[in-house]
Amino acid sequence: MKCVKLISHGNTKIKVSLDFMEGEIRGREPKDVILIDDAMIKGSQVTIPVAGEEVTVLAPSYADYFIMKVVSARPSDIRDLASLLLELGLPSGLIERIRQILPYPEVFKSKLEENIIPVMKRKTFIDSWKGVFGTTKYREEDRRKVIKLLEKLLEELRE
Repeated sequence: MKCVKLISHGNTKIKVSLDFMEGEIRGREPKDVILIDDAMIKGSQVTIPVAGEEVTVLAPSYADYFIMKVVSARPSDIRDLASLLLELGLPSGLIERIRQILPYPEVFKSKLEENIIPVMKRKTFIDSWKGVFGTTKYREEDRRKVIKLLEKLLEELRE
């Protein structure tokens, strides 16, 4: 089930989408599965108004959110990953978290190798990245930095 809501932030309205899941998060492929464990359930909770009611929802940790973005690997997720990596770097404890919540951890590595890194290596990626966020702040050196971080992560996953 999905909930989409416009939230006011200053003079701007922001579209927020919530997905409601139980037990696991599933992607488009059979092995695109992320388990919802106790750490996720006991993680950060936020309260938002939905249809006049206050609803408390779980907000994933950075590591869990990062894993969700990699497993999904849609074009918007790839741009989000680039921004997250540039601003926050790799999440701490990421490899251990992959082992804990991915029943098929090889999916994470294959998404990086076969989709995410190749997309980021395209020369057109920088324009797409800038355009979607309506900014000129992303530069070629930022793209290279993000790719380098992901390639380093791939090496660690191979060990």
